[in-house]
Amino acid sequence: MWLGIASLCSQRHEAMIFWFFVFLLLSAGILTAYAAWKGAPYVPTPMLAVEAALDLAQVKKDEIVMDLGAGDGRVVASAAKRGAEAIGYELSPFMWVIAKLNLLLHGLNGKVLLADGFNADFSKADVIFLFLMPRSIKNLSEKLSAKTRPGTRIVTYVFGLSDWELEKETKPKDCAKVQLYIKK
Repeated sequence: MWLGIASLCSQRHEAMIFWFFVFLLLSAGILTAYAAWKGAPYVPTPMLAVEAALDLAQVKKDEIVMDLGAGDGRVVASAAKRGAEAIGYELSPFMWVIAKLNLLLHGLNGKVLLADGFNADFSKADVIFLFLMPRSIKNLSEKLSAKTRPGTRIVTYVFGLSDWELEKETKPKDCAKVQLYIKK
């Protein structure tokens, strides 16, 4: 009799664990889909474009660099290697974990927050990196105008800020354009 009760409890426990993981996967999947809809689907920025963007923005040691839509954390990692205080914002739980692991495995001090970068405090940023869909950039453009301080450098990959004055642009080999805008 006791063996039957223990077996029943074990089956219930296994079922609870199974459904818990199903719930986690579905929740993470829904959040990942929301992240793609809100900003952009995950498409890694080529490392040549990352380095070109940080060069174009002239990122210096101890500057605050924000990446809105951090993906796998490559912009945050590269900025941290340059001595910047690098902060990434990522909505997808899957990509957030990958970005955190990327920083951890390389022993870097950057941060990646599981948060909506559209709600970040831009007033402290020296450089903001964007690789988002045009609709997302358009929605963010007015907020960047209002919430950044003069001199803030905004670097975009592929899609630019159409209502901002372009300062400089470059096109690394086999990459799309990297554009620099400076808040007046």
